[in-house]
Amino acid sequence: MMIQHYLTSPNIKNIIKSRKIAYLGAKFFLAPCFFMLVCAFSWEQRKLNEYLTVSTKKNTEDKYDKTDVLSVSGEVGVVNQIEFQGRSFAGASVSNYGVVETGDVVYTKSPLRANPYGRIKANKGKSGIVSTLYAVYKTIQGTANADFIECYFDLDDRLNMYLKPLVN
Repeated sequence: MMIQHYLTSPNIKNIIKSRKIAYLGAKFFLAPCFFMLVCAFSWEQRKLNEYLTVSTKKNTEDKYDKTDVLSVSGEVGVVNQIEFQGRSFAGASVSNYGVVETGDVVYTKSPLRANPYGRIKANKGKSGIVSTLYAVYKTIQGTANADFIECYFDLDDRLNMYLKPLVN
């Protein structure tokens, strides 16, 4: 008698009703939303050359000088060498240096402790030049964003796993 009363009380009926509504809501509203989210954020494997092209632009007209030499820092990104390290390490001539414009992606193969195969960073600052030891890439219009590429490779493990077979 007590159990029957408990199951038929208004509170229990409301609880059961609210649970049915919650279940139906999850079934007919949340499930499709979850499906759309998964579809919207699904990753497709693509090669990096579908998003980047090698920049062959050189400082042949000497538009830039030793004060415009850039470096890649693991923590800061692409920075002016003099501002970051206090001096320029450029050679006598910088006419064969690669030109880096804002929005370009720069790869340095200089090993760092956390990144023994090099580092990939986007130039968010002003244009400049880099030594021939660096590789400069331009994003293909409408396919990728340099900041996203940098963000993607900011995880040391991801960067190292990507670069290891290419460097060795």
